[in-house]
Amino acid sequence: MTRLAVDLSNYQSQFSLGDARTLKANGVSAVIIGRQARNRAYEAQQAAAALDAGLTIIGEYWISLGGVWPDPLPESRFIAIDVEPGSEFTTEADIDNALAQVATTGRTPVIYSSKWAWDALGLATAKYAGLTLWNANYDGRADGFVLPRPFGGWTTCAIDQYTDKGALGLTYPVDVNAIEDGFWARCAPQQVNDPDHEDGFDTGADRLTYEAILREVVIGHARAEGDPQVLHDIIDGRR
Repeated sequence: MTRLAVDLSNYQSQFSLGDARTLKANGVSAVIIGRQARNRAYEAQQAAAALDAGLTIIGEYWISLGGVWPDPLPESRFIAIDVEPGSEFTTEADIDNALAQVATTGRTPVIYSSKWAWDALGLATAKYAGLTLWNANYDGRADGFVLPRPFGGWTTCAIDQYTDKGALGLTYPVDVNAIEDGFWARCAPQQVNDPDHEDGFDTGADRLTYEAILREVVIGHARAEGDPQVLHDIIDGRR
């Protein structure tokens, strides 16, 4: 069963317990909280309303943080790095830096982007294709797990943001996302204490893919900083 999630930002500053209950009554299972400088005054209120209504806070996304890495919400299972014009994560170096920070949190890393945004930023790399993609599609249909226009090495996504004009009984529009079953199973709260999923990865192959990407990130930083010891440690398997 495909589950629906609404992502919240400062544009939904009025989000209340009544709104959260309305979303749940209209088939929404979860929310994704925006962690951005402009939403800091509202994110606690949004999270509390969602939890009180019985919605799952399945994840959060980082965009325009104002130079401050936020502490992850206790309930979030993934952290998405928002890669699009207007975000502060618009280059490979920015993305690598953010992924290195996500790695310290124990959360599943996700890339939020779209074909349009990827091209607009001039990103030609496919090195992130091993990570989960949250795709902004806006075709109005909750069936977009196969990308209509592949990019960045991805051909599928796990989260399909299919509209930014969802109503779902509210008096204001919200972004609505369909979450692929496998990704939901990986991130669902009931698996928090499951030793087979305690690190946020569904399989050992997923973990190895992420570690390979992080290794490349660390090597890039080491070369940029001219630190030969870090490079030697990586080659010798000590990092």
